[in-house]
Amino acid sequence: MRAGVTALTSAMLGLTSTGTSSARVDLRTPAAFRAYLEGRWRVNKRLDYATPAEWRGTMSGVVTVAPRSSQPSVLMWHEEGEMCLDARPALSIATHKNLAFQCRDDWPVSVFFVDGEVTDARDDGWGVAKGQGLFVELAPDRGGVVQFSFDHLCINDMYSGAMVFESPERFRWSWTIRGPKKDGHIIQEFERLHPEET
Repeated sequence: MRAGVTALTSAMLGLTSTGTSSARVDLRTPAAFRAYLEGRWRVNKRLDYATPAEWRGTMSGVVTVAPRSSQPSVLMWHEEGEMCLDARPALSIATHKNLAFQCRDDWPVSVFFVDGEVTDARDDGWGVAKGQGLFVELAPDRGGVVQFSFDHLCINDMYSGAMVFESPERFRWSWTIRGPKKDGHIIQEFERLHPEET
């Protein structure tokens, strides 16, 4: 694990001191990662923010990951669900999030935030719409195959976290945020949905 990933993130992700896991997956190439991620996933997440407001709660929903029709190397991530905030009274909010994973022939995989649908008319020539913001870049740690760590500085706020691949059916993607505008962490757990599951 890179030094930038905090001890808090390590504890949240359940990592051992060597930063390894008993996962039975092999993601040595972006193509293998793309094949792993494609499909439908049940997501459960826990968020705990002290700044900018004390937002604490859970979210449950479904993520659909599919290749972009005009460019299969780009995976489109569509997440929707319901967030329940620990407020008094409790508050429930419908949520959604769109991401684009640019999977080139070599690492890293670049992950972009996407506002709305990416269309060919807005394509910048390499697979992601113009004006979309880079979130993180992902690559295996030290040549390993079960964990991708990352650090990303968003203006003055540092995002530090990891994707941990527990098995072909389960992975976690969590991070902490530290800075003047944001202070908190998000823990996300994903379980693969099969065609017979809703």
